[in-house]
Amino acid sequence: MTKHSLKGCAGVCAWRCASAVFFAVCRVCTAWDASTPQPDRYELPPASPDVVKEARAAKMHIGSVSPSTLVAHRGEGWICPENTVPAFAAAAAGGFPFECDLWLSREGVVFVTHDVWIGAKKGHAAHGWATNMVWRGSLEKSDVGVWKAPEWRGTRMPTIDDVLPWAGSVPFIQLHVCDPRTDMILPRLKEAMGRHPNATAGNVIISTSVAGREWMRRNMPGFRLTDGSTLRNGWYVTDPPFNVKAIAERLDPAKISVWMPRWDETLLTAEIISMVRRKGIKVMVWTVNDAASAWAALGRGADLVLTDRPSSLLREMKEF
Repeated sequence: MTKHSLKGCAGVCAWRCASAVFFAVCRVCTAWDASTPQPDRYELPPASPDVVKEARAAKMHIGSVSPSTLVAHRGEGWICPENTVPAFAAAAAGGFPFECDLWLSREGVVFVTHDVWIGAKKGHAAHGWATNMVWRGSLEKSDVGVWKAPEWRGTRMPTIDDVLPWAGSVPFIQLHVCDPRTDMILPRLKEAMGRHPNATAGNVIISTSVAGREWMRRNMPGFRLTDGSTLRNGWYVTDPPFNVKAIAERLDPAKISVWMPRWDETLLTAEIISMVRRKGIKVMVWTVNDAASAWAALGRGADLVLTDRPSSLLREMKEF
């Protein structure tokens, strides 16, 4: 073997080692801890004492809340593995609309997951970046239940064809198109809608990027579209706030039907919500898991509350 060949082999080995280290770090950094009830969560702090008082007044004024007001975030992910058929079935059994997250596989299959690095989930048989390295065979072998609890071992990753049959049997399904390649995934979504005539503009809401909304208006007119917002420059209540009034003012009812601001008891005032609703845009706050915050949001005029645990939140709101 020549000196040049040895250098070439050493370079290949070094590249492989560096790649192995990189992917190992990725898996460690993104792996779901087996004790985590819900992966990838940014939990809001408990409602302040003033908001608790506000919530009690809101409950007295509103009186009651129906399951159709609470949207199951990734299905009933509190009691089932999120974004799975059991989670959607549990939400439907409770009368809740539900939300799920969509990506496009390398093979052109629209499938349901929230995380890009799906190989990081413990017990997963599928490996690779969801956007370009996963194909149908891996999806069918994937285990997205084992991280939750042993009894969920063997739960498979759904595709869009597992989700759309629920349309019409729940108040609505919200499809969150996470994949940024909207020009590739949305035509596949349209094809899937054609296979499921029960899925209509009346019972399906689409969440996608600005480019995706433009595609939807051209190719799937009539569907309700959302615009999501964070109200601070970060995920925490200590982070600097944005100009929420300016965010609300730019919302265009010709382009969206639902505004989805992250719940913030300080920034998301009744005045802001009223400004948006006067445009004919509904308001869905996310992601609210405590009864006081949910009642306060509804009292300020929100139409819908996105929550990780709809059945238990509904019970706690009734008992609040």
